[in-house]
Amino acid sequence: MSAWAIPTLLSILLLAGLLAFVLWHHPPPRTFSALVAGQLSALAFAVGDLVTMLARDPVTHAIGLTFIYGGIMAVGPAWFLLSLHFADHQGVPLRLTRSPWRFAPAVAAGLLFVGFATNPWHGQFLTPYVDARNEYHALWWIHAGVAYAVLLGGVAIYLTIARRGADATTRSRGLIMAGATAGPVIGNATYVFSPTPLPFDPSSVGLCFACALMIVGIYRRQLFALSPIALTQILQRDPDGVVLLDHRGRTLYANPAAERLLADAGLRAGSPTLTALAGALRDPRQPDQPLEVDALGSAIAEAAASPEGPLFRYGPRGERWLRIVPTPIPARRRSRAGYSLRLRDETRLQAAMDAVENQASVLRATLAATNEGLLVGTPGGAIRYFNNRWREIIGLPDSIQPGDHVDCMRDHVVEMLADWRTVDHQVELAKAEPSRKTLDEFELLDGRVIESASQPLMRDGEITGRVWRLRDITEQRRSEAAVRHAQKLESLGVMAGGIAHDFNNLLAVIMGNASLAREEMEPGGIAAACLEDVTKAAERAGDLTEQLLAYAGKSDLVLEELDVSRVIREVADLISLSIPKGVGVHYALGESLPAVMGDASQLRQIAMNLVMNGAESIDEEGGTVLVETRQVTPGREKLLEEQFGALNPGPKLMLRVSDSGGGMDEFTRSRIFDPFFSTKFAGRGLGLAATLGIVRSHRGTLHVESAPGVGSVFTVLLPCLETPVRPEAGGEPPSAWLGEGTILIVDDDDAVRIAASRILRSTGLSVIAAADGAEAVRLYQERGHAIDAVLLDVTMPQMSGERAWRALRSLDPEARVILSSGYPESEAIRTLSGEKDVFFVRKPYEKRTLVQRVREVLGR
Repeated sequence: MSAWAIPTLLSILLLAGLLAFVLWHHPPPRTFSALVAGQLSALAFAVGDLVTMLARDPVTHAIGLTFIYGGIMAVGPAWFLLSLHFADHQGVPLRLTRSPWRFAPAVAAGLLFVGFATNPWHGQFLTPYVDARNEYHALWWIHAGVAYAVLLGGVAIYLTIARRGADATTRSRGLIMAGATAGPVIGNATYVFSPTPLPFDPSSVGLCFACALMIVGIYRRQLFALSPIALTQILQRDPDGVVLLDHRGRTLYANPAAERLLADAGLRAGSPTLTALAGALRDPRQPDQPLEVDALGSAIAEAAASPEGPLFRYGPRGERWLRIVPTPIPARRRSRAGYSLRLRDETRLQAAMDAVENQASVLRATLAATNEGLLVGTPGGAIRYFNNRWREIIGLPDSIQPGDHVDCMRDHVVEMLADWRTVDHQVELAKAEPSRKTLDEFELLDGRVIESASQPLMRDGEITGRVWRLRDITEQRRSEAAVRHAQKLESLGVMAGGIAHDFNNLLAVIMGNASLAREEMEPGGIAAACLEDVTKAAERAGDLTEQLLAYAGKSDLVLEELDVSRVIREVADLISLSIPKGVGVHYALGESLPAVMGDASQLRQIAMNLVMNGAESIDEEGGTVLVETRQVTPGREKLLEEQFGALNPGPKLMLRVSDSGGGMDEFTRSRIFDPFFSTKFAGRGLGLAATLGIVRSHRGTLHVESAPGVGSVFTVLLPCLETPVRPEAGGEPPSAWLGEGTILIVDDDDAVRIAASRILRSTGLSVIAAADGAEAVRLYQERGHAIDAVLLDVTMPQMSGERAWRALRSLDPEARVILSSGYPESEAIRTLSGEKDVFFVRKPYEKRTLVQRVREVLGR
């Protein structure tokens, strides 16, 4: 093979590759057929050129010539049609594109190919020679002129595209196609018009050059794109309004969306755009005012360099929002700069943004008002947000801000913790299991208790961070402790009341029998003295039950106007006999103090309990207890405010008992009012609990100050009266009395029933006994006419005293019934309040008390 055949072979390969590319990617239909025909024609020419170069006989040489002239005669018309369609495709339409004369080159080529095919008969086309240049005749020169004219016409069309193209890409495409067309023409003309025959046809070199240019165009300039890019078609379908302005501000173009948005503005080609826009727009701050042209022009000019344009209101009432995004159009040769205005309806966007802002403002206000500290962190540990309450709870310094790493808080928090391991453990759990929720409590060194909780922050199923919550639960824990303490005291109060009731029944038996036995004995004897001691012990036991009932809140106060100093003086001798030796009691009792409304026996109990408590706190080396009374006025004494806090207005009577004992620590001081709590080896633990109950029942307050080694101070404040103390009323004991009649005694306790029967029989009364309420009702039904009064226990099983009372009164409305209970009268007959003729006697009672009450009832 000759070396001159290499360019021809390379052109065949390149043309075949381009043809395969075109068939695979299928360019736009308007250029596809002409492009394929042109490439096939050029490929046929290259194949024929190769065959003629290799031919050694006339037949093979004739076949090669057929391919050559078939390709040459077809490539011109095909390439000419391609150039016309390419110009229309690139937005540079030519009038010749739709003219019937565009098919003239194809007709001429067909006729000339007939002349070539009939050449063996008339010899007017050419005389072929093997291994030499052919001899050209008249028809051949006509063919060459037509082919060159058509191809050069294509070059002219491509150069027109390069000059008139709308953008640089289009213009570069025109230059590429012009070069690809001119290359083979120049190569072929060089071969034809060379003064001396050339050893090979340079047309193949031109074809290689054309193929190379087209490959560059395909990969660098998207030559033969799959679909035409028409700017007007894009703008027609653009949802945003687009308005093109010239340098004078006149409308060059407005797409349908712009015409819809500004339907009332009279926007049309050649009209002043800014004037039309200003008439349709409103000032964002004053929706009822039209926008001024100068203001609109200034806003557009200022926003020309930014990606976002100004926002305006529009519509009949300015209820819609329109954003104008201006883009400067650069100046070109023979034209001046203008603007492209993109009009975007952002009514929905602004409504959504307003809704988001409203929600954000509510969220910000909620986070600011919440009593919980909140922190949001990223998976990497960076702080995204924390509210002011978070900063307040842990005392976060101002230097720590969102964006810092959460570890910067650790050292600060650790310094405040009583046990830093709790927080570290919670943080490590969250790191090890990002999807885990945590909840824990930790205590700060200042005594506060903080609840810490966290949970992952999720978005679309992915963990995007973690939310931490801190809540100060100090008061909650104190309240819960107070509730538990109150529940414990309530339970103990119920138990104390039950014990007092049963104990009073026993004391009623003891006191009743002792009083009867004492009457049967000669005064001054040993037995009488023993019974007197039994009675006194029972009375002291009764005081103990009074303390139990006072703690249970069921004590019955006998209120009267009292001088507290006089009440304490009356019990001073008893106190001196009760305290240990070596303890001195000193009194600083105020004179002429205002009276208080209270129960004398219970106020004496307060004084005795406080003095006894102080005396027992003093060790064997001895010490003193100081008892003081005086009038104080809250609001005038700072110390009272510090000790008691806010107090009700008005003067108060202060009773203060201080001792020089060993004092109490915080734990002991917090439990001294718990029932059955005592620091003594053999103490009952009811004195201070009952004292607190008595003080509260008198609407007073009690405060304790104590510390180890400095003793204790108990301060009681009671409300004062403005009236003077009334003198004590005297009385004489009732004389012995003998009665007549029958008494029905009802009590579920056999011993109480027997003791009461003995007492009443000793006065001459007849007695009928019943063990429960049902039996009492039955006996009254049978013998009611003979029963003068009923002594009825309140607390009984099966039928209670209250039910039995109602049943008896239903049988006989005039029945005289005396209710009896170890509880105070107000508590025992609370359900019968308001009923007529409700009589009561309190257990434990001795003979004198019971007889006096029965005598009063029978006398009615």
